[in-house]
Amino acid sequence: KNIVNWVYSSDLMNHLIQKFKLNEHYSFQNQKRNVYENTFNYLQNSIRVEFTKFNAINIEVTDRDRIIATEMANEIVKQIYFLNNDLMIKKRKFAIEQYTLMYNELENTSSGKLDTLKALINDFSILLNKTDQLNIKSKELNKAQSLLVKTAEEIKNGNISLLESIRFQEW
Repeated sequence: KNIVNWVYSSDLMNHLIQKFKLNEHYSFQNQKRNVYENTFNYLQNSIRVEFTKFNAINIEVTDRDRIIATEMANEIVKQIYFLNNDLMIKKRKFAIEQYTLMYNELENTSSGKLDTLKALINDFSILLNKTDQLNIKSKELNKAQSLLVKTAEEIKNGNISLLESIRFQEW
């Protein structure tokens, strides 16, 4: 439906009017008033767009000159192709921007978490080495170990979420 709307848009109508000099072709240039409006309306009424049962697009252009009608229909198809390419490129650029943001966020978050994990591992190692000397209770060791596991799992889950979003992202 968006394509149908775009075919009847002012942008495409203006393009066709200029490219094929339709003011002259339709002999509206001799009129003193409403030349553009008459050309625009005449052109719009000369174009028919419909979807086939196979979801293809059928574009018909009627004109007294069959060559110009064919060229206009081909030009409409060409402009749809360019529009589709532009939309695909914009969509992919947006996806790249989003992945870059996710990467930067993950890098910042993971970097901080990795630093935290490294510090926790170091503290835990020191704590384990000093258990005999400091008479540290197993409850404190369990807390430290639990914090280590939790931090490691958060890093792992963050990476899994990123991989899943990349896998399921629609291109």
